[in-house]
Amino acid sequence: MEAPAKIAEECKAKITGFQELLPLITAICNAGLHERHWEQIATVVGFDVRPDEVTSLRRLLDYNIQDHIKVCHAYLACCGLATQCSHLVC
Repeated sequence: MEAPAKIAEECKAKITGFQELLPLITAICNAGLHERHWEQIATVVGFDVRPDEVTSLRRLLDYNIQDHIKVCHAYLACCGLATQCSHLVC
């Protein structure tokens, strides 16, 4: 394989890998997650996932949070519904 083609394939693989993480990033960056949600997620995944000054995607991946993406999405869905309902009540 020629050098440019090899570099292109490596870049494509990195982009694909990152795209696979987008649902996780979307879930954990949801501003609608409240303290109770973080506590519930922590109970399921086995460690505190609350964002703080040292939280990074690498740290979360080191803890294999991607194995719990369905749980994160479930709480994200609940947050979205709760946010929508709170707007209706006001």
